[in-house]
Amino acid sequence: MGRPKQALPVSAPEGGEAGAGPAESLLRHATRVAVEAALRPAVVVLGADSDALVPHIADLPVHILTHSGWQRGIGSSIKAGVECVTALAPALDAVMIVVCDQPHLTAGVLRRLLRTYRGSAASIVASAYAGTIGVPAIIDRSLDAELRALGDRDSARRIINRDPSRTSAVPFPLGAVDIDTPDAYAAYLDTRRPAEPSLST
Repeated sequence: MGRPKQALPVSAPEGGEAGAGPAESLLRHATRVAVEAALRPAVVVLGADSDALVPHIADLPVHILTHSGWQRGIGSSIKAGVECVTALAPALDAVMIVVCDQPHLTAGVLRRLLRTYRGSAASIVASAYAGTIGVPAIIDRSLDAELRALGDRDSARRIINRDPSRTSAVPFPLGAVDIDTPDAYAAYLDTRRPAEPSLST
């Protein structure tokens, strides 16, 4: 892609709180959305290229954690983030895991997850898209042991899908759009281009 994925520019989703906004990096977009959803404390875990990425979010009210073990896998980054956020706020009831490669993420999506968590007995509230459930997701602190035992290369889905009876799903159809390859980014850009006007004769 020529630059860190997290630094790729995206525009605010249509129908977001402020409509379609100006371009911002994937990292700043996800971080800003978490701040707008009033997630506190918000911990942003950075790995590769962290020095280049910090300026994208340095002005936002978040705790930035540079994870030296990022090469071990996404699971190691999740565990580092969970350890940090629980140290900052030991009395938290749950943690929410958000990734930065979903350009259609909005604060409204995160608030719906929060409302569902607060209104149900589910230990996990996750997002439903493309026939599966995944992040963003809320995981209750009663499952701390499972989070801390997560394999370094395992994603949060390892816990989310372990026992469907304890999980509530909240629809987020556009969560299926994630930017993890150059082709995925090109396809995303195609959807953001305005349609060319038709010519009548």
